[in-house]
Amino acid sequence: MSAQKRKRTDFTLKEKKEIIDAAKNEPNQSKLAREISKKWGVEVKRTTVKGILSKKDAIEAAIKVGVPSKRMKLKQAHDPKLDEGVLMWLKQARGQNLPISGGLIKEKAMKLAELMHIPDFMASDGWLDKFKKRHGITFKTVQGEAGAVDSQSLLEWQQQVLRPLLRQFSADDVFNLDETGLFWQLLPNKTMAFRGEKCTGGKKSKQRVTLLVGTNMSGSEKFPLLVIGSSKRPRAFKNKEIPVEYKANSKAWMTAKLFEETLRAWDGRLSQQGRRVLVCLDNFSGHPTDLQLNNIQLVFFPPNTTANSQPMDQGIIENLKRHYKKLLLSRRLEAMEEGKEFKFTLLDALHIARCAWEQVGKSTIRNCFVKAKFIEEEIQTEAQDVELLEIWETLPAEEKMHENEEIELSDFLKADERLATGGSFTMEEIAEEMLCSEEPVESEEDEIEEEIVPIEEAQRAWSTVRKFLQQRSWKPDVMQACDRLDNLIYEIRRKNMRQPTIRESFGLSK
Repeated sequence: MSAQKRKRTDFTLKEKKEIIDAAKNEPNQSKLAREISKKWGVEVKRTTVKGILSKKDAIEAAIKVGVPSKRMKLKQAHDPKLDEGVLMWLKQARGQNLPISGGLIKEKAMKLAELMHIPDFMASDGWLDKFKKRHGITFKTVQGEAGAVDSQSLLEWQQQVLRPLLRQFSADDVFNLDETGLFWQLLPNKTMAFRGEKCTGGKKSKQRVTLLVGTNMSGSEKFPLLVIGSSKRPRAFKNKEIPVEYKANSKAWMTAKLFEETLRAWDGRLSQQGRRVLVCLDNFSGHPTDLQLNNIQLVFFPPNTTANSQPMDQGIIENLKRHYKKLLLSRRLEAMEEGKEFKFTLLDALHIARCAWEQVGKSTIRNCFVKAKFIEEEIQTEAQDVELLEIWETLPAEEKMHENEEIELSDFLKADERLATGGSFTMEEIAEEMLCSEEPVESEEDEIEEEIVPIEEAQRAWSTVRKFLQQRSWKPDVMQACDRLDNLIYEIRRKNMRQPTIRESFGLSK
């Protein structure tokens, strides 16, 4: 019998980097642990690999700034939340191209410590040095267009910057990402109370979310929808599967820190695919201009030109919101027809946002890239969305009235077009963010307790729907979809079946 391998849980930075690099080719953490164990002759557990990969950015940043490769552990900050808050302020300031010095960081750290009630904190030179090493910070001049005056025309930028870049990437690998605000439960009769709101805080901020959307130039791939809300733990999410990625902060805003985390995660996935992409961004403060990535090249539109230069602003976001609001009104009509109270939670909103994003068509996406001069071809004719018009006309008149004023469909569709998707958090707000993140409290903002549908009721309803489809459509793709749903319901039912205990099997009482 072979000798038992000795277990190891501590590794040097050099070894951790090797594990991180190996994960690019082997995403399965269990297999990776076995491969590393065999290669190094020690037992490496999956949980150890998982822990190392979760700290990937910190490990790579430490190596980049010269932390000795033989060091076993990265020293954690004495006050991790304070550290995180200072980093949040720093990324926000860099996003605005503000000049930053060591003295200013220490000043902000002292202020934040005071607001967070952290006693005896001293922002010494030693603390600053360790802070910079932990996060790979250097004080070089931040280059980029976000804080500069645009001295060239959009046409010149397209010819001298965009065109050469487009020749280096295929249409499948050229992306545009952008944020948009959405009042997720806004119905027509409340439109005038919300229209034109920037919503940078207050009660209405609880009724809005920010969406990060993006697609490639060919329309063949959409960036996974990211939704940012104001509630870290909405009650509607309890014990539920979330259909899209969800993040939260008190303002429901995109921040430079969150955007960087999102792009770094995508960069890792692209690395595993051996793929490199070009991402076009506007000069929003939440888009860091100094972000260095391995598989993503960033290019920024000239300031104050995105109304004409950004594909997302040419109709992609507008189309997404049309689909969303059409689905929302359909839900409202269903409740009215069934004589039920209309209940709509944030979880419902995420489900229809995902569905609406899927409904944005390839031709719409391509047309918007054509309008933004990324593609030189004729704009394709698209069918008018008559379904939305029909739903609007079906709504009772009182549903489209606000204080005796009739609401137009165009007003309803544009109600959230001015919503702020980002901005500056004050030091007080940063402190509140850090303190609130420690509290495991469910949000009370959507008090609706969703009714749990029993599996038996769901199965009966599905049987009726399947019979309805079989009587009207024998298309192979419809029947295949029915088969997949059959299998899904069977799996759910099987998992919910509780195995009887030995005493119950023999009919014994407790």
